[in-house]
Amino acid sequence: MAVEIPPEVKRQIANGRTLQRVFNTPDGRKALYYLLRKGGLLEAAHEEVPGLNDFKNGRRSIVVELLQDLRYDYGKLYELSVAGSEPEAYNINP
Repeated sequence: MAVEIPPEVKRQIANGRTLQRVFNTPDGRKALYYLLRKGGLLEAAHEEVPGLNDFKNGRRSIVVELLQDLRYDYGKLYELSVAGSEPEAYNINP
């Protein structure tokens, strides 16, 4: 008896594959590092300004969800952050 995969799970699988195809290219890695920086994932998490922590956590959560969809682990994240220390690594405009 074959198990039927729910449509939502099929969509998630397809989306994950698409994201992996896009972000596993050199330009995709540049874009991903750009998102890490803009999303504040590589910054300190606490701010003294009221409401700013909530705002920054919201930005971070999108990047974290993207990394989960890409199945990034700490090792891959470290490699990306080290490679991104080069200025051209996060310049997404040619």
